[in-house]
Amino acid sequence: MVVRLRRIAVMTAIAPWFALVASGNLGDYGSNTPFVRHVLAMDTISGHAGNHYQAVDERWIQRTVFMRVIAAETSVAARCAAGAWRIGRAWRDATAAFRRTGRMAALGLSQDMPLWLGRQDEALDD
Repeated sequence: MVVRLRRIAVMTAIAPWFALVASGNLGDYGSNTPFVRHVLAMDTISGHAGNHYQAVDERWIQRTVFMRVIAAETSVAARCAAGAWRIGRAWRDATAAFRRTGRMAALGLSQDMPLWLGRQDEALDD
């Protein structure tokens, strides 16, 4: 029972956190956009790095990428909230029924992974 309650607590915490992140990106779009442009343009990597070809300088692509990030954050928040609701309603059910209700939560968390951990290898390029 304690493990089930912990799962519910984790999902209940993750959902509003992603909603807060997405609303922060939307609410402060003007100050976050230059950071996204800076990251995508890769304008501070060393001159001898071999990955300059990955830089994105086109503004419309940068804007599209940022909007997709915000959409993904919103989707993760919605799926985690739905998952928290479902597992919260089923916390006293049989084990098999409880596990089935966690699929939406797992989908939200798995959608989160590429968003936050997708390109960590680039930090090692320099």
